[in-house]
Amino acid sequence: MHIYVRAEWNSSETTDFQTKPEQQTYGLYIERLENVIQKQFTIIENLQKVVSQQGNRIGRLENISRNNDGNNQATSRESSVHLSQRIDNAITHKGSTMSTRLLTPGQYNIAFHSYLASNLLYQSKGSTVIFQNTGLNVGNHYNQLTGIFTAPVQGIFVFTWTITVTDESNINTELVRNMESIGAIYTSAVGVKNARTSTGVVVSDVTNGDFLYVRFSTINYSRGEIISVPSCKSTFSGWRLF
Repeated sequence: MHIYVRAEWNSSETTDFQTKPEQQTYGLYIERLENVIQKQFTIIENLQKVVSQQGNRIGRLENISRNNDGNNQATSRESSVHLSQRIDNAITHKGSTMSTRLLTPGQYNIAFHSYLASNLLYQSKGSTVIFQNTGLNVGNHYNQLTGIFTAPVQGIFVFTWTITVTDESNINTELVRNMESIGAIYTSAVGVKNARTSTGVVVSDVTNGDFLYVRFSTINYSRGEIISVPSCKSTFSGWRLF
């Protein structure tokens, strides 16, 4: 640090230092300069103390900051680990729950999909609608000759059938479990010039040995024809949920 001290005096007072009054005046100026310098040194010492104190405070703040960063990082890591564990536990729990409900490969996988090989004229009340062709028959529990599906195990099953009729036809069909009707649909094209389609869906608790099939209604009268062509097939399908 540089200290600049400015002292001023009249030039007339410094022209001759040999006289006593002039020597006294010069001495007073020197004394004043010394006092100014001493005050400057005092100010400098005080500033150095302030700087030292500020440096100590900065050091303490830096230590606190580093400690907080370390704690935050540790807390963040702990939170991340905790969250990850919670997610893993949730996935494990959900997986174990689903595994008790959904089937694994080879564990009584059951499904079939069948359809009429050709158009079928209405026959009589209660007669079975036999879907002769199968696109899928996992486990071979659907009989193409009789149109009957026989359940090999107990479970919750979904069954659906779709009926399409020609102009001026109206067909009533039922889904039957054993000898009980558990679903019905009415498909009518009476008064229109185009074919009409209806679909029924039933979710049922099925017992081992139950047989299910589609038949013409035993109550309501039907007439006309069910159609099944490549562009519009009448079908019967089912599968086990769990």
